[in-house]
Amino acid sequence: MKLLYYTDLHAMARRPKHRADDYVRAIMAKLREIYQIAADEAVDFVLFGGDFFDKHRIYSYPLITELMEAVISADVDTMAVIGQHDLKGYNRGSYDASCLAFMEQWCPRWKTLWEPMKFENGVTIVPCHCFDDLDEKISQPPRGRGKKILVAHKLLDKRRQPFPGFLCTSDYDWPYNLVLSGDLHSGYKKHKIGRTILCNPGSVGRPKADDMERMPKVLIVEVEKSINVRSVKLACAAPFEDIYAESALDGLDEPEQIDADEFVDGISSVQSPAVNVFEMVQHVSTDEHDRDVLDYIASKRPSEDVG
Repeated sequence: MKLLYYTDLHAMARRPKHRADDYVRAIMAKLREIYQIAADEAVDFVLFGGDFFDKHRIYSYPLITELMEAVISADVDTMAVIGQHDLKGYNRGSYDASCLAFMEQWCPRWKTLWEPMKFENGVTIVPCHCFDDLDEKISQPPRGRGKKILVAHKLLDKRRQPFPGFLCTSDYDWPYNLVLSGDLHSGYKKHKIGRTILCNPGSVGRPKADDMERMPKVLIVEVEKSINVRSVKLACAAPFEDIYAESALDGLDEPEQIDADEFVDGISSVQSPAVNVFEMVQHVSTDEHDRDVLDYIASKRPSEDVG
């Protein structure tokens, strides 16, 4: 079995504030190259690690159509897991109204992996979406013989980070032959824990200034008696000095503008109860740029709640 893995495309119909180039065209060029690599390598299928879109919905049907055309160009199926940017507030119930669900319905080569998929050669692909419990996937792997591959949209890293995540270390007993992860844009180098290979090639999209010095790449995975993983850099990805605005570094300490409508939509999409407004806001805040809002609201919270 031979497959191609990529993750975190973050397609959008606008130019991020730190980019000076045409981000939409850059994303399209990378996606076309990815599926050309898939065709050239004659892979059996493509795996995607989550966050295909940057938002739950983008309102550009010509762009969505162009994205779908790129996906079907290699004449191979893509099996995907769902990232939080494809949803509202990690809410699985918001998927049906998402751009990703629209693409799954109308793109015959795109399939969301809702359940583990076992192939005739014994290989089992196990999805771990952003709303799934990674600990559960680790503690309850699929039974039976054959190679097992976990595809997870989770913040796995070899290093400790200031945000909540999972360490790719021997702290876990990894019951898989291969773990392919996404979400962490910087990625991490391929390494092995026991018999398990873990790797994240990093985000294909580079929407933010902290993505500057990373060159987008994909992984080619060959599964035989052993598993071989190699990375392929995207030739169309320009060096950071050609795509970022000169003011990008100077503006890193400036607070990011917050989309108030999107924040309110995130609150309204949550169905679980909250004790008060402060706990509600804390519950639905999932993006890093919500931190400014949370800090502001926390400063307004009274020391004791009034009944």
